[in-house]
Amino acid sequence: MEISSRRSNLQVIADILRIRGTKTAVMYGANLSYAQTQKYLGLLKSHRLLEEVDAGRKRKYQPTQRGQQLLTLIESLEVFVDDLSVAGRAGRGPNNGDAGAASQRAPGR
Repeated sequence: MEISSRRSNLQVIADILRIRGTKTAVMYGANLSYAQTQKYLGLLKSHRLLEEVDAGRKRKYQPTQRGQQLLTLIESLEVFVDDLSVAGRAGRGPNNGDAGAASQRAPGR
């Protein structure tokens, strides 16, 4: 499995859902450009995963209950994928030492 140095959309969404604060706090906390921040905030609000709360003169963002549930699922998935990664590095991959894999190949190959 190739590990990418770039974050996936899911990782960015998880980062945003972890942050409770202003648009600027989200932008810096999730390491996004202004345009990216606008795009993700709009997306998450439209899917009722993030809500805007008036806090005096500032608007703050926080995950909805639905957003918190998604964050919990993403974090569980991250743990699962990390466990798979560790197992693969330890030589316990799915085809490692599996005699059945050789028998599934076409004859003569």
